[in-house]
Amino acid sequence: MTAVKHHAQVISMSIGYSAPSGVVRNAIGYAYQHGVVLVASSGNSGDNDTQHGSQSQGMAPVSFPAEYPGVISVGAVDSNGTPAAFSSGNLSVQVAAPGKGVPAQGRNGLYYTVDGTSPACALVAGVAALIKSAYPSISPALVTQALTSTAQQTPAGSYDVLTGFGIVNAGAAMTKAAQLMHERAEKSPVPVTAHFGGGAVALPAAPVTPRGSGRFTTYALLAVASALVLAAGLFGVLKTHDERRGGHARN
Repeated sequence: MTAVKHHAQVISMSIGYSAPSGVVRNAIGYAYQHGVVLVASSGNSGDNDTQHGSQSQGMAPVSFPAEYPGVISVGAVDSNGTPAAFSSGNLSVQVAAPGKGVPAQGRNGLYYTVDGTSPACALVAGVAALIKSAYPSISPALVTQALTSTAQQTPAGSYDVLTGFGIVNAGAAMTKAAQLMHERAEKSPVPVTAHFGGGAVALPAAPVTPRGSGRFTTYALLAVASALVLAAGLFGVLKTHDERRGGHARN
């Protein structure tokens, strides 16, 4: 959470452990909700969930935080693009990157070649950082889509538990990110005034024509006139009745 508060845009996690942690998961969820791209190494157990040994134990090799939702799990390949023997493989792996003989600087300032899914994770995080620097408002989901949809895999479009959707291609991922941002920013080709089903012109005519205020006034005057006529008629009947009663009284 501290990294998020300091406006981190990409977090590289070259760590791994076999037991889940509620505290870590909550921190990862917090970062993801704030637009941070999360990248983690898949692990260096050398096992994968397609091997008989793992299946016999009834469980696939897991590594947290790579297993958490929203985290881009990274496997390792050698210089030939072949999955490294130490790279853990399971369905959490989304992409791969070089992790064998990768140059890295040590604490003494000297450079060494290192092996592991940790350097592979760092390389993928670097590509994610390139995308975020070019498109600061891009979401973690779109960054993941840009990375996975352009990764180099044989056959193309396939999935493997060791390399995920393939080896990350920085240039292609940047191009895809630009395309994704353009697609999201582009206005809809359907006008706001459009209606499904043909719009107002496709609606049948109303069975009764709406009555305006003019007709209401006319009907009100007719009602008043009818009431007056009725009252006058009633008054005439009463007057005739009284006259007849008066005539009988004089006789």
